[in-house]
Amino acid sequence: YASTSALVLNSGTIKDGAGNDATLTLPSPGASGSLGANKALVIDTTVPTVSSVTSSTIDGSFKVGDVIAVTITFSESVTVTGTPQLTLETGSTDAVVNYDSGDEESEGARLTFTYTVASGHTSNDLDYASTSALVLNSGSIKDGAGNDAILTLPSPGASGSLGANKAFVIDAVSPLAVFSPANGSVGIPVASNITISFSEAVRKTDDTILEDNNVD
Repeated sequence: YASTSALVLNSGTIKDGAGNDATLTLPSPGASGSLGANKALVIDTTVPTVSSVTSSTIDGSFKVGDVIAVTITFSESVTVTGTPQLTLETGSTDAVVNYDSGDEESEGARLTFTYTVASGHTSNDLDYASTSALVLNSGSIKDGAGNDAILTLPSPGASGSLGANKAFVIDAVSPLAVFSPANGSVGIPVASNITISFSEAVRKTDDTILEDNNVD
């Protein structure tokens, strides 16, 4: 309670059997006989919220099979049960990524989701799909008092978002090669060039530039 005078009559009465008015002075807060001394009650009505989304993975370009750890930080420690999911914007097919700890209950202010790049995924600057991309998936995210966390993420690309904090380029689309003359062509002069056109820029296996004069 707030003070030794926290108990008031509020237009009522507190008397003993003989009609004597009770003395309303309470023990000093925290002192022997007080509520604080007799009980350990924690009151927490503050709801956990998402502070930021980032990654411990170094910025760069990623292909099929590469792994990126996406970390969501909350405003306070939370307990997670089940397998919450995060949807990443990865082109025509979005990646749905599971919370790392699976079905085991775990606690902390940071939640990590592991994304493995799959075939067909593309992004010039990886981010999640929307502010509602984090879902419980039949699990739960609560603080120590049992308050459900608000799962709203920073807007993609805005301060605190994955796209703002990290620079991940996702390219899991293989270059397509087209030969000219085409396979099976007839009547081609012996001295004709064979041209290979790719659907995107390509480099040699040693990562140097690919030109007409450095290939056989």
